[in-house]
Amino acid sequence: ERKVGKFSAKESTIESPSNFTGTVGTATELIIRTKDRYGQVRRSSANLGDRMRLNVSSATWSCNDVCGRNCADEECCCQDNFDGTYSLAFTPKQAGDYKVQVVADGQMLR
Repeated sequence: ERKVGKFSAKESTIESPSNFTGTVGTATELIIRTKDRYGQVRRSSANLGDRMRLNVSSATWSCNDVCGRNCADEECCCQDNFDGTYSLAFTPKQAGDYKVQVVADGQMLR
C-alpha cells in the first residue's frame, strides 16, 4: 500500500445515499470523498479553500458556494469536514430535476 498522496479531482467522487431523493423545503445532503491520484481515500483535509466550488441548478433556480468551514448560504452549502470528506447540502425550492456540480482545481468531480 502506498502512502496517501495529494488531492486528485480526477479520482475524488461525489457520493449519495442509495435512496437519494430531494424533498421540497428539506436539505438534500451529499458527500464528497477525496482521493489521491492512485484512488486511495484521503483521511485529512484537502485544504482546497476557494479552489472547490459547489453549483446547484434547476430550470428556475440556482445557488453556489465556495467550500470552506462555514456555510455562506443556507440554501446551498459546501463544508470541509477535515477528515477527507466534504459535506454538500442544498434545499430544493420546488419539485423537479436538479443538477449538482462540484469543480475542484478546475476539474469537474464525478
